[in-house]
Amino acid sequence: LMLTREVKLHTGMIVGASDRAMTATIREETLEDELVALESGIEGLRAHRTIMMRRVTKIGDLDDPQPAVLRKLTRTDWELIERSLQKLDLELAEAAGLVERGGGPDAGRDEPGRAAPGDA
Repeated sequence: LMLTREVKLHTGMIVGASDRAMTATIREETLEDELVALESGIEGLRAHRTIMMRRVTKIGDLDDPQPAVLRKLTRTDWELIERSLQKLDLELAEAAGLVERGGGPDAGRDEPGRAAPGDA
């Protein structure tokens, strides 16, 4: 069962005749997402964006939006989608025991006498 989340968009986009789509549906990443990028020979930021686009399953009522449609989203909406994807990935990793709950870049920063990694 593929986990999905709905993301509220800031600007949205016109989908169909005149309806403004204000939500996107995202899903968890699959191995196939990564393989598509690898087999296409793309890497770095382009591969990251390709995988992100594959994980957007819906914009408003439009199922399986194509990259040409997704490219028309504003940068702000992409930031909201990207952060939601990261949050979903972290939730899944915590649930699977791959990372400690509450872990992340600021873990340990607020603990007395303990510096976060990278702090002097």
